[in-house]
Amino acid sequence: MSGGAGYVFSRAGLKRLVEKGFQKKGACQEKGSFEDLEVGRCAMKAGVNIHSSLDRFELESFHPDNINDYILGPPPQWLYYYSRNKPKGGSECCSQLSVTWHRMETRDMLVFDHLLYKTHVYGRNMAASYINFYSYSKVKKLPNGVPTMTNV
Repeated sequence: MSGGAGYVFSRAGLKRLVEKGFQKKGACQEKGSFEDLEVGRCAMKAGVNIHSSLDRFELESFHPDNINDYILGPPPQWLYYYSRNKPKGGSECCSQLSVTWHRMETRDMLVFDHLLYKTHVYGRNMAASYINFYSYSKVKKLPNGVPTMTNV
């Protein structure tokens, strides 16, 4: 488990982790280790079902490092040592349904937000409201020589 990329627990799984793990004296290590490793170990000891974070194409959906390290690749060497799933870089790095990335800076989040929620690829799953999204027009020069758009 990677704490940086986050965890997803069902309500029942979280209840089991707390009641049969954290609240049971001696069941889980409380100090002296990495939080994410211990949460994973504790969840397993408590009987929480742990599922793979790979999609059906064997691509990762929880990423314990910055998106740039995956897309630009190769991923950092430490990931190969600690990751259950072999890290991949480039176009094979990430699931289309990726959930999280760790170590995202504010600038990265703003770019991500824009690409996810404000940009659409023309012709791909277009909503009806996008039909005729662009008006067809030709360029007309202003008196000062600067081009401007006019409708045809």
